[in-house]
Amino acid sequence: MMKKGVCFIALIMVFVMAFSFSGCTSSEDAINWEKDMGKAAVEQAEAYNVSGKNPVVTMVIKDYGTIKLELYPTKAPQSVYNFISLANSDYYNGLIFHRIISGFMVQGGDPEGTGGGGPGYNIKGEFSGNRFGYNDIKHERGVLSMARSQTADSAGSQFFIMHGKNAGLDTKYAAFGRVLEGIEIVDEMVKVPVSDDNGTVADRSQAPVIESITVETFGDVYPEPIKLDDSKDFLH
Repeated sequence: MMKKGVCFIALIMVFVMAFSFSGCTSSEDAINWEKDMGKAAVEQAEAYNVSGKNPVVTMVIKDYGTIKLELYPTKAPQSVYNFISLANSDYYNGLIFHRIISGFMVQGGDPEGTGGGGPGYNIKGEFSGNRFGYNDIKHERGVLSMARSQTADSAGSQFFIMHGKNAGLDTKYAAFGRVLEGIEIVDEMVKVPVSDDNGTVADRSQAPVIESITVETFGDVYPEPIKLDDSKDFLH
């Protein structure tokens, strides 16, 4: 049974998305409204990207080595803003990769190290299954993506790096980056023993630890993410 609030990645998952709007707004109007908002978010990200270069992440994994990743703000703006904000605040330093499935992915970014924690807020789920049609990144080996619960707009701080390709995640999860260097580090991380088919690390003392995450933005200044609570809006 899945516990409420626990971030996970399902191999096979079907979601029925439903939004409620007041007044006489039609479903078609609602979809068009969300498309317009998504377009505005992408255009905003393009305006922040003055350098023309995508942000580059340096992720140091204790006793393993360094992974460099490229982020794509025009594909998943809120996911990128959120990751940069958390990294800049040293949020990830000292956290573990608590879930590891060889051939699939390694997942980290949970302050509790259990799969149930987060930063205390959520962000917009930027994938087409959530009516955000501007993210076409496929979940291939080396891709960086946001973990979430069954609720579409439930991502927070947890992320995963793909060890192998899984097309079943496309359109259902917000991929927002890709490994440039160091995929062999992930190859070593997946050798950590796990206790179940869900990839729970058997001994937390053996879990890979994030020593630090820094982001080079090449002089570009990106905003804080829109933090969702009762609102479903992701761009003011």
